[in-house]
Amino acid sequence: MPNAVILEDEISIANGSKKLDPQVAEVYLKQMESESENIIRVFRKQSVDAKEKFKMFLAEWIIAYDQPFEEVDRAEFCNMLLYAHHHSPEDLHIPHRDAI
Repeated sequence: MPNAVILEDEISIANGSKKLDPQVAEVYLKQMESESENIIRVFRKQSVDAKEKFKMFLAEWIIAYDQPFEEVDRAEFCNMLLYAHHHSPEDLHIPHRDAI
């Protein structure tokens, strides 16, 4: 269980019972920064991919059900999407009729 050993070391360092060598600390912090940047990059890509997928589904819905492009700007449609999206920490971007 190598992760358990790492976790124990991190806890010991955090509570001050184990000293961290300054050179090791520098390497560790650089690694943490890199991993954090990777996580942020993945979340941003997922967000962009999700928006593109949403636009595709919206266009397919408009075409399949012969809806006018103006439907995406109607308050009732926007309210339904906002309600379905209310749990998300990100703002919902609903494309307007001229973007479809």
